[in-house]
Amino acid sequence: MKTRIAFISSAAASSLGVTPPAGPNSRQRTAYEHLAALCGSRFDRAFVKSEVKDPKRTIAEYRREANATNSPASSYAAASLPVLHKHLRMAEALERQSPRG
Repeated sequence: MKTRIAFISSAAASSLGVTPPAGPNSRQRTAYEHLAALCGSRFDRAFVKSEVKDPKRTIAEYRREANATNSPASSYAAASLPVLHKHLRMAEALERQSPRG
């Protein structure tokens, strides 16, 4: 599925004349740096929290785009939603299993 999504995203970007990013944006770099500075249970809790929060934000953005137009970008967003929902369900299951503290 990821290969299919990568192909669709590349085709959508190309048809829109958009160059995909070469690396993480500033928000992603900040999140990485925050997690990289943690260890042990502090890392575990922060990681699980980010794995639940980020997909929720992404799903909302992709759902808006999928419903907004009939374009390559909306097709990509619609095709990506099942994978994003799967990742969110996995993260929520991990969150339920994680000790609090």
